[in-house]
Amino acid sequence: MKYSLKPPKLKEGSTIMVVAPSAPPGYPGNGASLSIGLSYLKKRGFRVTLGDTIKYALNRWFHSATDEARARDLMNAFLRDDVDAVWCVRGMSGAVRVIRLLDYDVIKEHPKVIIGFSDITAIQTAVYAKTGLPSLQAPMLDLNVTPNDEVSLSRFRRDMDMALTILSGETPELKPLQDGPFPRVITPGKASGTVIGGNLLKFLLPQAIPEFKINPEGKVLFIEEIPILIHRFDEYLVTLGMMGILNRVNAVVYGEIPELQQWQVSGSIVESIIDAARVFNPNAPSFMNYPCCHGGDQHGLNTYPMPLGINVEVNADEATVLLKEPLVE
Repeated sequence: MKYSLKPPKLKEGSTIMVVAPSAPPGYPGNGASLSIGLSYLKKRGFRVTLGDTIKYALNRWFHSATDEARARDLMNAFLRDDVDAVWCVRGMSGAVRVIRLLDYDVIKEHPKVIIGFSDITAIQTAVYAKTGLPSLQAPMLDLNVTPNDEVSLSRFRRDMDMALTILSGETPELKPLQDGPFPRVITPGKASGTVIGGNLLKFLLPQAIPEFKINPEGKVLFIEEIPILIHRFDEYLVTLGMMGILNRVNAVVYGEIPELQQWQVSGSIVESIIDAARVFNPNAPSFMNYPCCHGGDQHGLNTYPMPLGINVEVNADEATVLLKEPLVE
């Protein structure tokens, strides 16, 4: 497949449909940040419409609705001519149950950018594998801001502004943040390729399904995770290597991956990453602590955007990612 499908760029007056293809708004929590996210999009000049998974209390288990209802909500966003982009409210779990129910021919005929991260990775990965449509790992509207915390609000606006810059068709160089995590070089050098990946587990799961496999040859792999026990992270990462993914990409960018302190065995995330580079791809430029998507502090997450499905240049020495083509057109 030639991966060249592009969604339309966003401009003032564009309509964004907000959906919950995984957990419902406010799970866990009270959903107070959703109104802040919606207000910010409106303040930036966008029209906002809500999907059924947002408007109605359709909750099933820890999902916003049944598998069929969540898939229908996503497909409605793609089918509607008055919708220009699809923005997700939060992740957690459930997306991998939806990907079997999507109509990828319809998505290919009505390309729109999907914005989100975490569990949304499974949908973004499946859509890219089946259609070539790029997407954006970026702030979600009911997850990335703590009300009444000015540091959190400032961080949210910063990350949203860069996401909207990319969604407008610009090609910025994504650099380390002054108030973000300190980047660490794993393997120095520069390399280019099309970005694949996202959340480690939610990228890994679709790769076990033949129809959603992505050819990793010559690509750039982006990997991030929730706060996780080192032995779990190491198992996931080694599985990527044994599947022939980690050893065939041109470069690897690791997010800011927090370590769990309770029930922790010896070792660390950074040691696991260094060892995986040594074993599977010692020559691929790589660095860690790119400020997306589950890292952060008491003020909330760092969710600086990362495009998926377009060509970038990674400079591991400077911890930068340069967009070599627009995400949208």
